Amino acid sequence: MAFKFDPITVTDEAGLRWMRVTPSKTLFRSTMIHEVITRGDCFAVCIDTGVLTVKPADMFRIVVAPQVAATPNKELVRIEREKLKVLQAEAAAREEQRASLNAMFDRMAKVFEGGGL
Repeated sequence: MAFKFDPITVTDEAGLRWMRVTPSKTLFRSTMIHEVITRGDCFAVCIDTGVLTVKPADMFRIVVAPQVAATPNKELVRIEREKLKVLQAEAAAREEQRASLNAMFDRMAKVFEGGGL
């Protein structure tokens, strides 16, 4: 596999969704890829367009808000269950997309290893 996909996606100012990808050890032989990683940047794939690019690593930092303790009522439990169903459906869709992107990058890696386009 040429790239490993991280499960976290972020949205930029333009509304595009990005997923961080990590190059395989084989690709680290490339000077360009090695320099991008060592200077602290990362590779990212735009989920909406399929574009692979370099983004600053701090774009993917996550800030976790503190949890407020509360006694759940039936309506809140129902809402949270609906949210969970939506999140599970989105996760399944991302997994399908990730598999498709992995297949595409594997095909690209084979072309590059073969010595031509």
